[in-house]
Amino acid sequence: MLTIPPYPKWLSALTLIYGVFTFMWMGAEDSVWLVTVLGLGLALLCVAHGVFRLKGRTFAPRLWVPAAIILGAATGAGTALITMLFMVMKVSLHNHLYPDYPFPLISGIAGRLLPWTAAGALVGLALALILYRAPDSNDSSGASS
Repeated sequence: MLTIPPYPKWLSALTLIYGVFTFMWMGAEDSVWLVTVLGLGLALLCVAHGVFRLKGRTFAPRLWVPAAIILGAATGAGTALITMLFMVMKVSLHNHLYPDYPFPLISGIAGRLLPWTAAGALVGLALALILYRAPDSNDSSGASS
C-alpha cells in the first residue's frame, strides 16, 4: 500500500523559484540544454502538483505501479512538448534576423517525443519497483522479503 503524503510546503517555494528562473531565462540568449532542463523542470512540477493533490489517499500496488509508469511517460512527453513550447515562445518574443531556435532544432525536439516518453515510462517503472520493494515500516527485521 502507498499513501500519498500531505502537500509539502517546499513544493510551492520550488515552483516560485522555478518561475523566477524561467522569467530571467527569457531575457538571455539561446541555450538548448537549458531550455530542455526548464522543460523537464516544469513537467516534473506539474506531475508533483498533481500527485500531491491526492494527499492522504492510499493505493494498492495494482493501481500505483501502473500509475507511476504513466506519470513517468507523461513527464517524458511533457518535457518534449514544454521544451518545444518554450522554444517557440522565445523565438516569438525575440525579433532577430536569425531565430534563437531554428525550425530544424524545434522539429528535432519533436522527433525526441517518443524516446523521451519511453525513457520517462522506464524511469517511472524503476521508481515503482524501488517503492514496491522498499522495506515496510511494520517489518521488524528491517529487510524486505
